[in-house]
Amino acid sequence: MDELTLKILLRELEPDLSGAKVLAVYRLSARALAFDLASPARRGRLVVAAGDGGALFRAPLLDRPRGERLRPGLAGATFVGARQWRDDRLLLVELETEAGPRRLVVEFFGRAGGVFVLDQGVVEAVLAGRRLARGEPYPEPADRGRRPPWEFSEGERAALLAADDAGKMVREVAFMSPYAAAAIVAGPSDDERQWRWAEFAAVVAGEDVAPVAVNAGGRWRPFPCALGAEEDPEAEEVRRFATMNEAVAFAYGENERADEREETRRRAERDLGGRIKRLERQREALARRAAAYGQAEAYRRMGEALKYNLSSVARGAETATLPDPYGGEAVVVELAPDLSPAENMERLFDLYRKARRGRRAVAARLAELEEELARLQAEREAARQASDLAELERWRRDETAPSRTAPRREPRGPGRRFLSSDGFTIVVGRGAGENEEITFKLARPHDLWLHASQARGSHVVIRRPDKNKPVPRRTIEEAAALAAYYSRDKHAGVVPVVVVERRHVRRAKGARGRVTHRGGEVVFVEPALKLKPAGAGKP
Repeated sequence: MDELTLKILLRELEPDLSGAKVLAVYRLSARALAFDLASPARRGRLVVAAGDGGALFRAPLLDRPRGERLRPGLAGATFVGARQWRDDRLLLVELETEAGPRRLVVEFFGRAGGVFVLDQGVVEAVLAGRRLARGEPYPEPADRGRRPPWEFSEGERAALLAADDAGKMVREVAFMSPYAAAAIVAGPSDDERQWRWAEFAAVVAGEDVAPVAVNAGGRWRPFPCALGAEEDPEAEEVRRFATMNEAVAFAYGENERADEREETRRRAERDLGGRIKRLERQREALARRAAAYGQAEAYRRMGEALKYNLSSVARGAETATLPDPYGGEAVVVELAPDLSPAENMERLFDLYRKARRGRRAVAARLAELEEELARLQAEREAARQASDLAELERWRRDETAPSRTAPRREPRGPGRRFLSSDGFTIVVGRGAGENEEITFKLARPHDLWLHASQARGSHVVIRRPDKNKPVPRRTIEEAAALAAYYSRDKHAGVVPVVVVERRHVRRAKGARGRVTHRGGEVVFVEPALKLKPAGAGKP
C-alpha cells in the first residue's frame, strides 16, 4: 500500500465508513484484520492488512471469515472519520466507543506494520503486526517535508527528471512512492517522462484516476494510474479496474494466494527433503553394515584353517596363525578364549553363514532404498515446478497422513507390552527412563535381557515365569526382532542382538539407561514388528 493509493482509497471509502458501526472484528492473520460494518446504506466488511504489501479495501459481508474473533474488541464502535497522516503510509481512524473516543492506527510501512488502538495518543491495544508497549505514547512518524508535484517549478521538475534518480524523487515529492518514481524515470524519452509526471500530478490533485493492478515479478501492485506500465518490459500483466477498491482487493487476493502457494511449496519441499535425508542416512547405515558383512569370506577362511588344524590350537588362545589348507598365505584366526577350538570353528562358520545372509538382505534393502530415493527426488523436483495449490497440498497430505503400516499406539505404562507366539510377555522400554525401570526394577534376575548390539535402542525383557525352564527359540527371535526394530539400526537388513540373563547386566557410568553386560549370545535377526501389543497391565 503506497501513499497515493491510500489517499485515493480513503476518498472512495469515506462515504461508506462515515457513521458505520462495527459489528465484529476478526484477526485473519498476524497482520490482517476484518471489520464487519453496518453503515446507513449497507453492510460490508473492511479488510485491513498492515505492513509493506498491505491492503485496505471493502468487501461484501458474505460469511464469517476464517479467523479469530477478537473479544473484547471494538464491537459497537462507530466510525467518525478516517484520514491519512500527512503524505505518509499511515491511516488514522477516529472511533466513538462506549468507553469514549478512540483512534485506530494502521501502519502500511515496515515488514509487519501494525494496527493499534489509541486512547488520547497512548497505546491501549495491539491488534496486529509489530508489538508496541501498552501504556506508552504512540510514536508518530516525523514530517518528511516533501512538496506536492505542482509546487515544483518547471526548472526543478526538469532537473529531477534529468537526474534519473528515483530515490531523490521519493525523498522530495509528496505521495511519491518508489514504484511511481521508478515508473516515471523509466520513461524512454524526455517527453514520456514529462507525460508520466503530469499523469502522476493529476492523480495527486484528485483528477484522472484510472486504477490498475500491475503484475511484476509475480507480485501484484495496485496503483491509481498506469504510468506507462503497458510498455514496461518488467510488467508481466496489467489489469484495469473501475475503482481503486477493486484494484486493491484483487491485488491483495492474488498475492495472498501466491504466498499460500509458495508457503505450501516450501513445506512440501521441506517434508520431501526430510524424507530424502532420512533415507540417505539409512543408506549410509546399510553401506556400513554391508562393509561389515563383507567379512564373510574372512570368516570362512579362518574356519577352514581352524578345521584342518584343530589339534595345533590350545584352548584359551586369543589368536592363532595357521597354514591355509588351500595353499595360500597363512591365516590369522581370531579366537574366543572361553571356547574350545572346535567351538571356535563352529562359531566362525556360523558367522560366515550369517554374514552371507545379511549381505543378501542388505543388498536387497539397498536396492529398495535407491528406488525410493529416486522417486522422492523426482517428486521434490515436481513440487518445485508445480503451480497448482491442490497438487502441492497432495504432497503435504501424503507426508502427514498416518502410515497404514505404522504400529498403533499402546497405552502408557512401564514399557510396551507384547505377547510372544509361545505366550511369554515381552516388555520394550520407551526412552532412557523406561529402559532403566524395566531392566533394574521390573526384570527378575532370571529374565532374559535383549539389546541391539553396538546401536542405541530400547532395552527388551522376556519375562520368564519358571527360571528352570528355557525360553523357546521362537520367542527369543521374536523379542530380538523387537529389539532391532526399536533401535537406531531398524532400517538395516540384519541386526545383531545381545541376549543375556538379566543377572549379568550392570549399570554403567554416564547417562541414565547405559549398561554393561557379561557373556550371553548374539542372534542375527531382521528388524520386525510382527507381534501385537498386549496392553499395559502387569504381567
